[in-house]
Formats: sequence, C-alpha cells, structure tokens
Amino acid sequence: MVDNFIVIPGDLTGKKLKTVTETDATDGLKKEKLVVGLEALDIEIGQVELKDADSDVQANVKAADTVRTSDTVVLATQHINAAGVVGGVQGDIAANAADSGNPVKVGGKYNATPPTLDDGDRGDVELDVNGNLNNNLATALAGEDLDNDVIKVEERFSYHYQAAPSANVVVKAAAGFLHKIILGAWVTNGILEVSDNASDGDGAIMLKITAAATNIDGFPKEIEVNASMAAGITADIVGFTDITFIYR
Repeated sequence: MVDNFIVIPGDLTGKKLKTVTETDATDGLKKEKLVVGLEALDIEIGQVELKDADSDVQANVKAADTVRTSDTVVLATQHINAAGVVGGVQGDIAANAADSGNPVKVGGKYNATPPTLDDGDRGDVELDVNGNLNNNLATALAGEDLDNDVIKVEERFSYHYQAAPSANVVVKAAAGFLHKIILGAWVTNGILEVSDNASDGDGAIMLKITAAATNIDGFPKEIEVNASMAAGITADIVGFTDITFIYR
C-alpha cells in the first residue's frame, strides 16, 4: 500500500531506483519507500529548473518577471532566520546590542563634491570623510547675514530707572545679570552701592561708587559691570539722581 507519492515529470530511464525499508517509530511497523536517485535527474517546474550538474548556467533559469510562452507558477523566496521565523532580510543583532556575525547595517556614501539631484530623484545618505553623517540646515536661519556669512547677534536687556536717591532699590528680586549702570547727573560725594541680594542694598555689596568732590570726567557716565547676581540686584543710593540700571 502506498501512503504518499510524488509525480516527477520527465524521463526516468536509466535513473537509479531502489527500495528502502524503514521502521515507523510510532507504530513499530516496517514500511517500504521507493527512492529515486537524483544525481543525474533534472526536475523541471515550468520554466524554473533545479539541477545537480555543476555545468548548468544560472542565466538559463528564467526570472519570475520575464516573458514566457505559457503561465508559470513561481514560489516567492522568503528569508527564514535561525529561529524559523519568516521575514524580510535583516540583521540578526538588535540595536544597542553587542555586535557579532554579519548584521545588515545601514550605510552611506562620501562624495568629495556633493551631488546635485533633480526633482523626484533618490539620493544616498551623505557622509563626511571620517564616516560621520553629513548634516546641514541647507537654508539660512532667521537673523543670518548671508552677504557676510555671519549670524547677527543682538543684546537684549531690561532697564530700571531711579530718579531720586533711596535705600534698598530693588532692580530685580531674583537671580539676574547686571550689564551696565548709567549715572545721569553729577552729585558731589554721591554714593552708589549694589548688592547681590533680593531686597537689601548693602546685604552683599559687589559694587560701590563714590563721586569725587569735583566733576572730572563729565556726565552722564556709563559703568560696565557684566556680573551675574545669584540672589538679586538691589542698590543703596545716596545723593545720586537719574540712575539707570541695564540688566536681565
């Protein structure tokens, strides 16, 4: 009794045929199988041939998308990994894992002269000469001076104007940066103290100015400070009027 069979198209004349007896591991019964030696046999399926001869030229096997005289069923070739999972071609090492074997890596291309692409063209990922990803903005940033190839920088600060002398003048009650002080009018023996403090003009003095008896340099006078204040900017003013604090 024949349990299974396969029909092989072609001429089997002169091919090796033999019977093999095997014991079934399940029921213990002996079963015979007919074995066809394939060392000289061509198996043809439509236009796709499987051959054992080393002299067969691969180009003679038609691809699935070539014109043929009759319909041909072609089975798609699929990648199966070591675990038996069917999927696309991929590396066998996950990202951020120790590298081993031959993973499929994403590559790029270095061009000494960057290419010029047409609308709709596909392009390579560009690398620099050391293999680093060559990435640039391609367009100007807001504020760029394209004629001179520079970024324009503009300083921006707040101001506090104090018209009359007073103690504990709070310029900023939190950490800040004191850029400049403008003394608008001369006052003999005028005193200005600036402290790194949120409310006390002489709590942590970092700057003190005392005017001389005579006006030597002329007014208004600008004093560059450019100092960071950790707690705040507060001043004690004696005599001086029309003081402007430039800060942020």
